[in-house]
Amino acid sequence: MGFEPTVACATTVFKTVTIDHSDTPPGLRSTKRRFPKNSHAYPDTKTEIRSLVEGFLLDCKVTGKSLATIVYYTEKLNKYLWYTDTFGLPSDIEDITPTHIREFLAYARTTDKERWGSKVAGANKPISPTTIKRYYACLRVLFNWSINEGILDISPLATIKPPKDARHVVKALTTEQVSRCLSLLNGRDFLSIRNKAMLLVMVDTAIRLGELVSLTADSIDLKRQITIVNGKTGERYVRFGNLTAKTLWKYLAIRNKLNGAQNALWCDRYGNELTARGVDGMFRALGRKVGIKLHPHLLRHTGATLFLKNGGSPFECQYLLGHHSLEMTKRYCQSLGFEDAYQAHIKASPIDNLNKRIRA
Repeated sequence: MGFEPTVACATTVFKTVTIDHSDTPPGLRSTKRRFPKNSHAYPDTKTEIRSLVEGFLLDCKVTGKSLATIVYYTEKLNKYLWYTDTFGLPSDIEDITPTHIREFLAYARTTDKERWGSKVAGANKPISPTTIKRYYACLRVLFNWSINEGILDISPLATIKPPKDARHVVKALTTEQVSRCLSLLNGRDFLSIRNKAMLLVMVDTAIRLGELVSLTADSIDLKRQITIVNGKTGERYVRFGNLTAKTLWKYLAIRNKLNGAQNALWCDRYGNELTARGVDGMFRALGRKVGIKLHPHLLRHTGATLFLKNGGSPFECQYLLGHHSLEMTKRYCQSLGFEDAYQAHIKASPIDNLNKRIRA
């Protein structure tokens, strides 16, 4: 049985969007498919876009992409499949041109009634520049994959510049807000100690929610104050500080009595392993008590921002966050201001430090 993504049925008629592809300039049409040596493709066989998406998603599963990544690709590519069915775009991938891709991205920006064939109110709301860029990125990955597979020679996105992303300054909690959250977790009961340990770990290491819940008891090294994190970008080591280590020690002393037979780090008072949904709900409930909108990813943002404010470098922060490139980490740098740069310059002034070495 093939891996077939679910695609919305194209039954909605859109009066506000009219597309005519008949006058597409010949120069914009993609080149013929290439068939490298030892390829299993045949020149007289057409590859339809739906089949291409199916093969791409299957390859994602085979190559070990995370479930979240596969769901992400599926959701975005299904929107493109719906669009091609609804507006009669070419089904054969070698007939897809840059114009078709531009029309799709333009449609995604519209606020037409029942966009994507959905009657949900949110379907009419404007899409952010970041989301538009994600549609572009998913299509680029799909067609680049088809080139690597020897199905296409040139991607229809080759001449399309990436949509501009909106300037995005990462939001983070202040030190005062973090302190207020911790003040509510000073109890000596199991839940207070466990929740305090989770909060400290998230802020201190800036790991993702999925990485937090996947931690095992064996992965915690209290002596060296490090833990092994298995995230979507692979395995990495992260360090936690003295207060976090002390609170983890308290939690492990209680947890081992409840759930000593299992290796999952986080559990409830009955010894059952915690889920990501349960941890998310706990943080949100804590935020309501403090009077702020608190969620796990905000704690990750907070940890990264405070790390930079306290003198950590963007390159070190990149490793801490588990980012493949510095581009994602740059967003956290935008939250820094003049006062942060001023204090950093006191420590790192090129001339002052040079003068110290000369005097020495």
